[in-house]
Amino acid sequence: MTNNTTSTLISGAIFIGDDNSDSHAQPVDVFKNPTNHITALSSILAHFAKKTGFSPRRHQQHQSSLIIPAYDEFIKDAIAYSAFQETNFKETKALPLDGSLFQFEQAIREFLQSGEGWTDAPLIARSLRDLVPGYIPDPAVKNGQWILSLLILRNNTDKVYIQHAQVTLDIFEDNQGHGVVYIPKQSAKFEIGELELLAPFLIQNAQKLSEELPIINVQGATELLNSPKI
Repeated sequence: MTNNTTSTLISGAIFIGDDNSDSHAQPVDVFKNPTNHITALSSILAHFAKKTGFSPRRHQQHQSSLIIPAYDEFIKDAIAYSAFQETNFKETKALPLDGSLFQFEQAIREFLQSGEGWTDAPLIARSLRDLVPGYIPDPAVKNGQWILSLLILRNNTDKVYIQHAQVTLDIFEDNQGHGVVYIPKQSAKFEIGELELLAPFLIQNAQKLSEELPIINVQGATELLNSPKI
């Protein structure tokens, strides 16, 4: 997903849907009862974040040499995990940017509303825009390629799933040297994919999973996977 020219990464995570989980459920019931599966999803993601050392709340921009390999491992392990299944909803697009944050958001929204017709396009586009830093506190990463990564945890009536949206783009510091950023005109890379949580796997392996994975709710997981706002 990344290469050696990438400077740093900003991670975001949001939840869309209703959390009907029983906060007092026993660990085994988190995996056995589909009503609790958004908590099961959150627990799985938190587990992989800890396992791979992906800690966006702890790593600062100057630690990109640490966070980017951990991020790649986190995404790779999640995709390979038996409880997830990649759906056919996966797209990559060159995103022409004119340097305006408004146009950045608009371009993502319009793409999501076309083609496969991704739901909640305005919310996803705005959430990615909100990841763009307001300034760059560390001179070591003042000019270069950035990854804006957004995990969307979803709980629908028929399934629990994750969408992963990512924009790879150049972000520069202005000429005044005050750390204020701007997005130059460019063709950025936009990717989005989807992983569905397999309820039968969770139910069949509920006892084992409850013994291996600490339980964390959806609020805790999204907080864990969000970078500090800059």
